[in-house]
Amino acid sequence: MENNSENNKKEEIKDFEIMKRNIPIIISAPHSTKQLRNGKVQSKENYTDIFATNISDRENVSCIYKTIFLNDDVNADKDSNYKNALKEFIETNDIKYLIDLHTMSDKRLPNVCIGINGGKNIMNKYDILQGIVNSFVTNGISSVTVDEPFKATDPNCISNYIATTCNIPCFQIEINKKFASIANLFSKSTFNKKSIEDSLCDAVRFLKDNL
Repeated sequence: MENNSENNKKEEIKDFEIMKRNIPIIISAPHSTKQLRNGKVQSKENYTDIFATNISDRENVSCIYKTIFLNDDVNADKDSNYKNALKEFIETNDIKYLIDLHTMSDKRLPNVCIGINGGKNIMNKYDILQGIVNSFVTNGISSVTVDEPFKATDPNCISNYIATTCNIPCFQIEINKKFASIANLFSKSTFNKKSIEDSLCDAVRFLKDNL
């Protein structure tokens, strides 16, 4: 169990970065550093912070990403500076949508999974969900699932927490790691970083049209 001095040290360290932009949409990358989960250190989710910052620059939307590992998991811990700052930023800047980015094992079958907690995390806005799904499909990315295998039901996960506390639609988007592998980084195949980034930018443009 952590002692008070360790907790206070966590509170004093800024372990994330926020880039403020003009459009009221925010991209989150909470696992852009390692995480501590169930007593084991998990690897960082490669390129999620790059996706977030690139989309922020391309589409003039805000983003937040983790910068320092503090033996924590801000997508699972009940309390975190990251979630508190994100909630405050959303409320202060009247943010309308959140996209929370993650990667999943390349052993998983889907190319992309969008977690919506049975519709609860997106205020049952299934028309908006379909637009996001279409953004991937039109960029040549098939096998886009909803709530399978990741549903975002944990009340401490970013999308569930923000949907509940800020009452805005939140989409947890899990990207298969094969799209972020070094081998496929500049590949002309479907499984490359550019196809994902373009899909996410199209999804953001769709959200802009539905503000």
